[in-house]
Parts: sequence; C-alpha cells; structure tokens
Amino acid sequence: MRIPITISLIITGSALFTYVFRRASTPLERQSRNLLATKKSQIQQPKNSEKNLGQLSLQPWMKDYIEFHKSSIKNGKLKKGIPYIIYECNGEELCGGVGDRVLGMAKALYFAISTGRVLLIDSTYPVSLEQILKPNLIEWNAAFPNTPDKFDDLKNDMPLFNRKNTLGYRLGRTNGHDSYRLSEILDNGLFKDRLESKGLGSHIGSSTLSVARAFHDAFWALFKFDDVVLSRAEQMKLGSGLPRGSVENDVLPYVGLHHREGDYAMFDVEKNTMIKRFVGIDQPLKCYDLVKAKFFLDEGIVNPSAYIASDDASTKKEMKEKDPSIFYYDELQIFHIDWSVREGTNTKDLHTTSSIQQGVVDMLAEVAVLVDSKCLVMSQSMFSYLAYYIRGPDDRCNIHVKPCTWDTINRESNLYAYESGDKSSKEISAKLS
Repeated sequence: MRIPITISLIITGSALFTYVFRRASTPLERQSRNLLATKKSQIQQPKNSEKNLGQLSLQPWMKDYIEFHKSSIKNGKLKKGIPYIIYECNGEELCGGVGDRVLGMAKALYFAISTGRVLLIDSTYPVSLEQILKPNLIEWNAAFPNTPDKFDDLKNDMPLFNRKNTLGYRLGRTNGHDSYRLSEILDNGLFKDRLESKGLGSHIGSSTLSVARAFHDAFWALFKFDDVVLSRAEQMKLGSGLPRGSVENDVLPYVGLHHREGDYAMFDVEKNTMIKRFVGIDQPLKCYDLVKAKFFLDEGIVNPSAYIASDDASTKKEMKEKDPSIFYYDELQIFHIDWSVREGTNTKDLHTTSSIQQGVVDMLAEVAVLVDSKCLVMSQSMFSYLAYYIRGPDDRCNIHVKPCTWDTINRESNLYAYESGDKSSKEISAKLS
C-alpha cells in the first residue's frame, strides 16, 4: 500500500485571491502550549494567556519585557508618563514586502527593549495589520497619545541612542539597506547594557542572540495568525490537490520549497547599486530531489509531493511539468503587500478594496503554508525566511538552497542569518548549540 506524503514547494511572494470557507478544525488552527514546534507538529500558536507565558520557550529578556509592557497598559490605553515608540506604516514611505515589514517590526521591538520603551504599532497600509495578525503576548494595538514627533532612529548613519527627553515618538523607516540590521541592534551597546542591567549578561555572545532565535521570539511575543489567514492556508493546501490522510481534509506532512523569480532588492555596498537576486528553478528542484531521497527512501511505500508558491505563475507550471509530484493552487493572483497598490505602479488600478484585502490575506496564508511544512527549503528572499523565523531554527528541518547538500539535509536543523537584501544566506553553525 502506498501512503502519499506531501512536500510543500513555495515560490515567493505570491499573494492571491479567492474566498474563505468553513470546515472542521485543522492542524494549522490547533493551539499549542509549547512555542517551539517539533518536526512532526503543525504550526503552533500559543494561547494569549498569563498561565501560558511561563511555558513558552521565550528568552528571559523577552518575558521581562512582556511583563513591563503589560504593566504599562490599562484598559487598552497606554498609561500616562510611560515612554513609548510607534512603528508605523501608512503608505507614505516604503514599508517593504511582508518579510521586510515584519522584520522591521521585530527591529522596532528590540530597539524598544534596548531603550526601555513600550512598542506600539500603527500599521494601516494597505489594510489594518489586525486583519491578518492579532496581538499575542504584547498589546501593541493599545491607544496612545497623538504625537507629531518622528525620528529616524534606526537609520544606520548615526549611533543608536535613547531620547531620554522625549516621552514618545514615531520611528522613521525601519527597513532598507540604510537601516540598522537586526543583528546590529542585538550586538549594540544599548541592548547589551539592558541585558546587563537585568542580570542577563551571560547571554551576550551566545546563540540565544542569533537573528533566527531573536526574530522567532519577537514574532510570537507580538503576533498570532488571524483565523481567516489560517483558514485560507488550509484552503490553499486542499485546493492544490496535495495528498490527504485518512481523516477528511487532513493534508499529510509535506516539505516546503520556496522559489523566487527575482527582483532588484539586493544592495551591493561596493558598487553602491541595487542588484538582482535570482534563483533558477534547477536549484530548488535538485534540492527537492535530495529531500525526497532523505525522507522518502521506502521504495515507493511513501509517495512524496510538493506544494509550490511563486512570484511567477509560469514558473509554478514549469516546475510541475518537470516533476508531477509538485502541486500548486491556481486560483490565485500575484500580490505584493507594498508595490501592488502603490501609486505609480501598473497594478494599482487593477485592485478594489476587497481584492486588496484578499490579496493581503492570501500573502500571509502562503507564509503559513510554509510554516506548516515538514521541511522548509528556502530561497534568497525574506518571504521564505519569514516562514523560517516563525517556525524557529530548533528541532525543525530548515534548508537553504545554497548550499543544499547531504550535510545540511542530514542535519535538518540549520541555523541561518538572513536579512533584507543580503546577497547570500549565512550559515551560523554546523550544528545548533
């Protein structure tokens, strides 16, 4: 008897359109008490409750900050006299794609921790953030005083510092090659001094301060997926034709493979110019073959399959033609959370209010499909790396296509550092500590 098992191939950044339907509870929606997922588990959203906080695998400085933030909010409002900063995205300037945008929020969070401020988020472009991501352990949507002050404190042409004479203000752009990287904020004296003041100096220089673990903590402290996003992710998997188990609407375990057709989003410091990032289809296909050989060696007893998402519709079709075990959901359109609806683009006039809403939901649902995979194979894109950071680097199969070797596949849990615009993915260690 052949048992089909699924591998999820995701090709970047497609955010797509259709409807959400009701069905039975799925693995993607099941809540879990443990923040870190195992290789056999599905995406896990910790319940937003005080009882659960002590059981989450968050670092101690994050737990300390959550308590500080909680003590600073009363009845949904920021208490008077509490210093704060506001991350904002209102369409006036580029906030980036979904990966860049969430990375910007994570950087704002660690800057808030470094300066002892409450982080609040005011993100309305192109739709309210709360329509796709809900507050989890940090009430970032609390009401705050109206402030006209705005400073580019994450711009990397000046040192990071705390504006002690300013109670609250809005942060300027947090993404882009001229902004501080998350790794630089974590390695900055401000953050280190904060750890020392809390008796946590022993963590300085350890792998607990890696970009992957820090981003993972930041996401789950701030967010949980909205149910609409989770439902849409399940619809994508079921509608693509991925093999199902004995339980109705229960897709079998799969591995996520992401492909990026390419854009000019990488900055070459030496040449002072933007360069194109591109990964051809041969690389993810070869990596997929290696993954199949690793996880599906039972001479046909287990059938591998893959789910593809891409920023290029023709690429999905071509990859399926090359390997029939690859599936994709074709009732979708490509959608970029920033460029698709921005003035001056050739796609803005194609969208209505409802199509924009659906596009944003679909974009994040694809991330959720990646997060939910048995093994994630990443491309040169913050879209796939967002899924990696949400999954977490520990006890999960995560592999970058460059290099995708027997060593990285056999290790399964690989620790990477990748941020917006990087030319390559840096492998931090051969084995997680």
